[in-house]
Amino acid sequence: EYNIMNHKILVIDDDKDLAEMLKAQLEMMDYKVVTAANGREGLKQSYKVRPDLVVLDIMMPDMDGWETCSRLRELSSVPIIMLTARNMKRDVVKGLEHGADDYLTKPFSSAELNARIQAVLRRSREANGPNKSRPTFYSNGYLNIDAERRVVTVHGKRVDLTPTEFKLLSCMVRNEGR
Repeated sequence: EYNIMNHKILVIDDDKDLAEMLKAQLEMMDYKVVTAANGREGLKQSYKVRPDLVVLDIMMPDMDGWETCSRLRELSSVPIIMLTARNMKRDVVKGLEHGADDYLTKPFSSAELNARIQAVLRRSREANGPNKSRPTFYSNGYLNIDAERRVVTVHGKRVDLTPTEFKLLSCMVRNEGR
């Protein structure tokens, strides 16, 4: 079993009671938890504490979860689980298109949340394992990939990719010629 000890989780939710309940549940499972009451605060906390995973609510005032997710994606490849009372298929698709790794609808059990967190962390660890030596920059004349900043350009024009698309492209570049 994967050791979850010391994993930092950032919970971004404007519902203070839910955020505190999540924090208590996750700390009982040995995660370190930081909370943020809105998207802007969440972005600041993400930059400050460098979480291993983000649990992100969608319905928030000012900056909603989708925009927060997109902004987080610009900064890092941190795994993101979106949390919402909305369970319409198009919302799930929209969340995944904005860069979320998983999607959980309210109400949910702490067992399901923990299982999803472990699965997402495991996939992230496998994708970014220590045995993968990867260059931080790639260029072949027209395609440029800055892995550190997660920026891809073709003929000088930036291309927005989902995290999965970026990982696929990176994998193909690492295996060029095969």
